[in-house]
Amino acid sequence: MTTRSSTKDEFLKYCKSESYYLTDEQFSGKEQIKYNLDLSGLTKIPKGFNPVVVGFLSLSGLTSIPKGFNPIVVGDIRITYEFDYIKFINFEI
Repeated sequence: MTTRSSTKDEFLKYCKSESYYLTDEQFSGKEQIKYNLDLSGLTKIPKGFNPVVVGFLSLSGLTSIPKGFNPIVVGDIRITYEFDYIKFINFEI
């Protein structure tokens, strides 16, 4: 099921329905998410969602990304569409 998530509350409700219980700190990137986060059922993410994910982050259902989206992912990130304002940096530890 693909769903639209335009507000933070809708987003967190969707995450909870998928058994991801994100805190406000994890939503904003102040606290790490230490598991894989599959949000491929979403077509939009709300402004302010900037996670730090230790694992993979799947956003393959997105059709738009808000300006300022700047996640940190230690693992893989999956996005289907090309967004010209997203920069990927690969490095090895």
